[in-house]
Amino acid sequence: MANVQAEVLVTRLRSRWHRLMDWFNARLSPLKPGPRAWAGAMVGILVAGTFACLADAGDIRFGFGRGADLALDVVIHVLGVIVCAGIFVAATWIVRLVPLRVIGSLGGTMAAFLLFQLTWHGFDPRIWIVALLIPLEAIFGLALGTLIGGEIVDSSRGKKIAVFTTLLLGVGVNVAVLAWLLGDGSNKHLVAAAPRQTEVAPVAAPNPAERGSFTVKTLTYGSGADQRRTEFGDTVAFQTPKVDASGLLPELKGFRRAARKWYWDFDVTQFPLNGHVWYPEGAGPFPLVMVVHGNHVMEEFSDSGYAYLCEHLASRGFISVSVDENFLNDTWSGDLEGKELPARAWMLLEHLKQWRGWNAEVGNPLCGKVDLDKIALVGHSRGGEAVAIAAAFNRLSCYPDNALVRGDFGFSIKSIVAIAPSSGFYKPSGEPLKIANVDYLVIQGAHDADVATFLGTRQYHHVMFENDEPHFKCALYIDRANHGQFNTIWGVRDWSGPVHALQNVKPLIAGDDQRQIALVYIDAFLEASLHKHRAYLGMFRDPRAAAKWLPAGVRYVAQYNDSSFTPICDFEEDIDAMTATLVGATVEARGVKEWREVKIPLRFKEENQDNKAVFLKWDERSVDSHDENVEYEITLPESTVQPLGVSAGSKLRFSFAQGEDSEHAVNFTIQLECRSGVAVKCPSDAIGPVIRTQISKIPVIERLLLKPFEVVLCTYELPLNELAKSEPRWNASDLRKITFQFDSSQAGAVYLDDVGFATESP
Repeated sequence: MANVQAEVLVTRLRSRWHRLMDWFNARLSPLKPGPRAWAGAMVGILVAGTFACLADAGDIRFGFGRGADLALDVVIHVLGVIVCAGIFVAATWIVRLVPLRVIGSLGGTMAAFLLFQLTWHGFDPRIWIVALLIPLEAIFGLALGTLIGGEIVDSSRGKKIAVFTTLLLGVGVNVAVLAWLLGDGSNKHLVAAAPRQTEVAPVAAPNPAERGSFTVKTLTYGSGADQRRTEFGDTVAFQTPKVDASGLLPELKGFRRAARKWYWDFDVTQFPLNGHVWYPEGAGPFPLVMVVHGNHVMEEFSDSGYAYLCEHLASRGFISVSVDENFLNDTWSGDLEGKELPARAWMLLEHLKQWRGWNAEVGNPLCGKVDLDKIALVGHSRGGEAVAIAAAFNRLSCYPDNALVRGDFGFSIKSIVAIAPSSGFYKPSGEPLKIANVDYLVIQGAHDADVATFLGTRQYHHVMFENDEPHFKCALYIDRANHGQFNTIWGVRDWSGPVHALQNVKPLIAGDDQRQIALVYIDAFLEASLHKHRAYLGMFRDPRAAAKWLPAGVRYVAQYNDSSFTPICDFEEDIDAMTATLVGATVEARGVKEWREVKIPLRFKEENQDNKAVFLKWDERSVDSHDENVEYEITLPESTVQPLGVSAGSKLRFSFAQGEDSEHAVNFTIQLECRSGVAVKCPSDAIGPVIRTQISKIPVIERLLLKPFEVVLCTYELPLNELAKSEPRWNASDLRKITFQFDSSQAGAVYLDDVGFATESP
């Protein structure tokens, strides 16, 4: 009975629908354009299009003369109209053959897919690549449905051939696409390092990656009432107060605020101070190292991904804390898009307040164990930018963008480590963030698919040394390292969602190897910075000094500087390419095709490192035409050589980078000439070749956004006492000219920066 009633209802609805359509057709029929009207519309379109073509042609020059240029432009536009019209006609013909329900399902599926992806991940051109699989599957399903439905039995021979051909192609395409998506990608783009001609002595110190002698203990502290994190519940060793971060994060409001409060049971006015601690057994006091994660899926907690690092540091005499800031991370209700970075930084300083209190509290198990004169901050990704912001906030009396948020910190933060940091999300008063008088290490993987360019170089160049204390900084670039493997939770895939299958992971080194590099460099940095074991400085100047501790077959590029450095040319002083930073010094380039001072570019097109260098380019024609060698010469003024403190114990320090995509190294030598005319040459060395990078399986799409390589400066040092041994008459204190010669390279392009002198150690 129910079925009969349903059929009657459907019949009535169809009848009323048809009557409604008939009524509309009857009313609209007199208004329906006839053949001549449609012809007029076509003429109108062509006239308007021709006018548009002529208007556009007014600004186009091909170089054949005004009349010929105009005619050629019109021909190009007309051909374009014909081709595009043909495409639209073909598409319309196909649509008329396809039932409405198929068009609706195809369009609806693609629209829903793209809508969801735009909602969760924002505009991402990689999404369209995945979306193209949907119409391909529609064609395959068409052939499969024809076969299964029995429509092929009485079909013509041509239709049978078409159906079976489509089936075979569909199976082949599906298998190929699936294999491609599940595959690791390609490493054909990798370029081997050129052998260095100069030698470097290995670091004369213990392996920083070996476990230390201290027994490690652990504890947790936190709110004591965290509904999502049991380790920060009622079992915490120390209960901490909640803090109000609303003054630093006014953007967290409305639906995003409500959704996060539902998940965590707290909002921006009650952020918890949660931390997992690894500490060495003993009386201390020990330096304090705080490690903070970056942006990741909020529901997959990131802080435990640094247990390997914190436990290792504790065994070597550092109190290590992995800080929980997961409530500031990305989630289904929306990413905070870097606006939360001031809150991330401020939270670290609020953690340090707790440690200052525990260290001074008589009867507290941590009383007197913390050396608050030796504090280091380590951050990854957005955490890497946050630790630099925290170092800046630490010295301020209030938050720069809201003075109502007071600062009462003043901690002795000595060391900053940034692992693949973001950079530029936060600019106080619109200016780049500058920090002073801290030791700074930034580490970046060349195959980082999240922070896909070396943004950390910006902060590196904005670390200043302004007091008399010894400081140093290093920027380390690691080939075949990605973003996520520095954290054991994040893993090998830097991309989320369906596009993670498009990431090229074949070139990547193993996760254990990548974390081994982190252990070696971070521990050695903290040993040199906080424990003053200066023997480790050699590996920051040249990674070859630590080769015995690092995974084999991995390329490293290191830029280094310290507070003992006195610049001759850092190219920041003005826009005159012939002047130098040192007053009275002059420069000259010979045999080059291009010579200019520029900001060094990043892989992201139109982005730069906020750092100027001199760019030199030459080829065989430029050398032949000028009949001279390719050289860059710096002449020092006589009156300033002595104030520079140049002596046989000094080092000439400079940084080079290859300036174009080449698999061949650029060779150079350096000539140093005294005022007496005595000159010596150092052995030749190599710049590059570049570290080529391919982070996706679709390099054609990748090249629309990213260049195939990063310009990464490599620091070179030349001990002047070695030159004095080869020529006794040569006197370092009487130095007049420094000449970089590129005679052995027929063609090339280089960036040169930070030429100056340094003492043996900072």
